[in-house]
Amino acid sequence: MSELAFNRIILEKNNQILAVVAVVSLGLNLILALTLTFSVNKRPLVVYEDSGQITSLKQTNFKLDEGVLEGFVRLITKEYLSFTAVSLPTQIEGIKQYLADSPKNAILQSYKKNAKKLQEENVFHQYSIYGINITKKSNPFLVEVSGIKTVYANGNSKNIKAAYILEIQKIKQTAENPFGLIVSKITEKTEKETEAAK
Repeated sequence: MSELAFNRIILEKNNQILAVVAVVSLGLNLILALTLTFSVNKRPLVVYEDSGQITSLKQTNFKLDEGVLEGFVRLITKEYLSFTAVSLPTQIEGIKQYLADSPKNAILQSYKKNAKKLQEENVFHQYSIYGINITKKSNPFLVEVSGIKTVYANGNSKNIKAAYILEIQKIKQTAENPFGLIVSKITEKTEKETEAAK
């Protein structure tokens, strides 16, 4: 075998080895690029502060099981919207880890302002849910709750159709807040808005 033919065989073997190395290298670079892309595009976490203020860093595609969200909404509405003349402060204390400052302060201030009248007239509020509709399925979530608000006072009762919009933020789960959810706003829809939605 001539030296030229021998060198040609070695060159071809080296080319084959280099081709295999190049393919492996390209594959590894592709995996690295995909990993970096997913890491960079990963949705950032919500920033939450001890003061109760919440800053959402655009978690637009944050997914949450709808059953968990509905269960959470039922818990909040039961404690927030159904109460006796004396039970409300204790009920709000029981769910305070799930409420931002705004809805918590709003109901406690309203209660403080009307406590005497509520007690004198033996007022009792009961809210019965007949529908839950998740109208925004990304963080912060918007949930519309519709139902009947029954107000008892001095032995008389009145039933009123009432709907509420709850703005719910997904935050870090803790031992105190295993849902990892907090209500940042509760808005009662007006009677006109409730009727128009039908």
